[in-house]
Amino acid sequence: MSNPENTFMINNLITKFKNECHADIDVSDSIDTIFEKFVGYLVTCKYASDSRFSIRAISSGQNADKSGLEMSIDSAAIVINGNVISNVDDLVSVNPNKMNVSYVFTQAKNESYFKEIGGRLLKFITGVQTVLNSSSTDEKLTDTLNSFIEVKNVIEGKESIEDDEGERISFTVDGDVSINLYYAISGSEKGKKSSLSGAGDQIDTALSNIREMDGYILKHAEMIGRETLGDLYKDVFESSPVSFNGDTLQVFKAGETSLYGINTIRFGYLPLGEYLKIIQDDRGNIRKNIFDENVRDYLDASRINRSIKKSLDNDFGKDLFFAMNNGVTIISRDTHSAIGSASLMQIKGYQIVNGCQTSNILHEYYSEKSKHLEKLRNELPEIYRKIDPSILENTFFNDIFPSDSDNGDGHVDAEIWNNRSEIKEKIGIIKKFYDDIKNIESSVCVPVRIIDTKKDDVIDLIVESTNTQNSVDKLELISRTQFNKELEAYFKGVNNGSLLYSRRKNQYSGKSDSQIIDAVHLLKAYAAIFSQAPHLSARYLGKLKDSAVKDNPLYFSVEHNHESYYLAARIFTDLTEWLRNERILLKYRRYRWHMIYAFTVYFDRILRDENESGILNSKIKLSQSSTKMKKIVDRYNRLFAEESNPSLNELFSKSRNIVDKSIVAMKENYQENEINKEPSFSSKIYNLIKEED
Repeated sequence: MSNPENTFMINNLITKFKNECHADIDVSDSIDTIFEKFVGYLVTCKYASDSRFSIRAISSGQNADKSGLEMSIDSAAIVINGNVISNVDDLVSVNPNKMNVSYVFTQAKNESYFKEIGGRLLKFITGVQTVLNSSSTDEKLTDTLNSFIEVKNVIEGKESIEDDEGERISFTVDGDVSINLYYAISGSEKGKKSSLSGAGDQIDTALSNIREMDGYILKHAEMIGRETLGDLYKDVFESSPVSFNGDTLQVFKAGETSLYGINTIRFGYLPLGEYLKIIQDDRGNIRKNIFDENVRDYLDASRINRSIKKSLDNDFGKDLFFAMNNGVTIISRDTHSAIGSASLMQIKGYQIVNGCQTSNILHEYYSEKSKHLEKLRNELPEIYRKIDPSILENTFFNDIFPSDSDNGDGHVDAEIWNNRSEIKEKIGIIKKFYDDIKNIESSVCVPVRIIDTKKDDVIDLIVESTNTQNSVDKLELISRTQFNKELEAYFKGVNNGSLLYSRRKNQYSGKSDSQIIDAVHLLKAYAAIFSQAPHLSARYLGKLKDSAVKDNPLYFSVEHNHESYYLAARIFTDLTEWLRNERILLKYRRYRWHMIYAFTVYFDRILRDENESGILNSKIKLSQSSTKMKKIVDRYNRLFAEESNPSLNELFSKSRNIVDKSIVAMKENYQENEINKEPSFSSKIYNLIKEED
C-alpha cells in the first residue's frame, strides 16, 4: 500500500509540471497522459542542456489528434550536442562535425508499483528495437515516431538533406549513438529488481539485441519511480542561485543608469575558479541554458578557440588572459551583494549575452585538466583514489611511516609497501598536476561585467550593442528591432495566436512546429512569395540576409505591413504540415520554396478571377496596401473552409504536381541537384501553370 505522503509528493510535482508546461498540456489530456509527458520531459532533460523544447514533439503516444501505433513508447527524443532535434528542419542548425547523439525513449505508467512489468518492459524494448531498425517511415506509426525515424536516418546517412545554401550536409557522429531506455511509474522504485521475477532473462536477451546493433551503444536501461523523478524535477525546475566571491568586482557609479531600468553594473574580473561557479553546475557540466540570449552558439571546431586553449598552457597565456580577452557580459535579473566579509555574491535568472566562446573555451580547458587529474588518481591503489590531492602526500607518508602516536597497529599493507616507490612517484605527479590546476584557477582572470536589470528593452539593447563588433549572424540582431517586435505582437493577436513568430531561439518551446515560424524561415517564405525568388530561398540564404540587414532593407523593413509576413508564414507552415502529413517532407524539402511559389501563382489566379488585387502585385507588401493585404489574408483563411473549391490541400497537391512536371522539363538542361538554384526554374513553373488555362 502506498504512503499517502509519497502519493501527495508525486501528485504535487505533476501539478507543478502542468503549471510550468501548460502550453504542452491539452485540456483533454488524462492524468495518465500528463504523467507520460511529465516523465518524457524530465528524462529527456537529463540529456538535453537546453530544456526549452516542445514536449508535444517528443510525445509519441496516441491522443485525439494523433493516431497510429506507438510501439509501447510514450516519448522518443533525439538529442544532439545537448539540443532536442524533433524534425529534419532542425538538423540544418546543428554543427554536423563530431556530433554527440543520444536517443532517449520512455514508457510511463501512473501506477504505485511495477505491475506486469515483465511483459510491458519486453514490449517497450522490442518497440525501441523496431524503431531503431526502421529504414523508412511507416504510415501505421504515430507522427512523432515517424519524425524520429526521419531524423535518425539522416543522422545515420540513410537519407540526406541540404543546408540553407543548398549544399548537402555530411553528418559525423562522435563515437556510437547512445541508446537510453526508461520505464517509469509514479510509485516507489524500491524493490524493482524483485518485481521482474522470472522475466529477467527475457529482458536481458531483448536488451542484448540492442547492444549488438551496429553504431549504437546501450548506455542506460533503467526502471525508475518517484524518487528519481523527484530528483530530475529539482534539476530542471528548482534552480538555486549561483554564489561566488565577487570581491574583485566593483560597482559602476558614473552616470544615471537607474533611469533606464538598470539597478547596478559591476565590472572587473573574476578568477577562473570563481567564474566556473557561474558557468558550470555541481557536476562540472556547462550550463548551456545560460547562453540562450547569446546570438551565436559555441563554435567548438574553431581554429581560434583551439589556439586560445593552447595558449593557456603557458604562463604568458594565463597571466595575460585578462589583457587579451574582450570579456563577458552577464545580465542578471536577481542580484544580491555580499553582506559582510564571510558572505558571497549571488545571481539568479542570469544570461551570458556576450562571451559564449570564452566561457566554453575555459570550461573545456578546465574540464580536460580535471579529467586528466582523475585519470592519474585512478592509477593509485583504491584506498588513495578519493583522498583530496592536497593531503594525499602526507596521508601516504603517514601510512608508510606511522608515528608512535598513531592508534593503529603499525601494520602497512604488503602490496603498498612493496610498491611504495612507484606510488610515491605517482603521488608526486598528481600533486604537481593538482597544484597546476589550482594555479590556473587563481591566475587566469576573466574580464566580467554583471548588469542587474529586468527590463527586456534594455536587455535587447545590451545584446545588440555587445555583439555588433563580433562576427555574428546579423539576422539574429535585426530580429530584435522594433519592426520585428511589432511583427511578433501582430502574430499573437491574429486567430488567437494560433501561429506565432519566434524572434528568439526556443521562444515558444511549448508549441508544435506548425504553430511557430522563426526569422530564417519567415525570410525565405517572404522572398519566395513577394520577391518571386524561390531560388534565393532554396540556395542563397546569405544573399537574402544581406538584403535584410542593409540600410534600406528589402526584408523586415518598416515600409512593409505585418499582414504580408503573416500570410507568408501561414503558407509556409500549412504547406510544411501538408507535406508532413503526406509523408513526403523529406523528399520535397529542397523544392519546398518553389512549391510555395507555385501555390502563390495559383492563389494569385483565384484572387484575380474574383476581381481582387493579386498577391504577386509588387506593391501589395507596402504599408499603404495593408487594407488589400488584409482581404488577401481573409481569402486565404477561407481556403480552409470545407465548401471551398478548390480547397487548400487541393492547391498544395496541384503545386507539387506542377513542380514535379517542371523538374522533368529542367532535367533536359540541368543536373537535378542544381535545378532549385536556377532562376529559370520558377519561370518554368509559372509558364507551365499559364499553359493550363
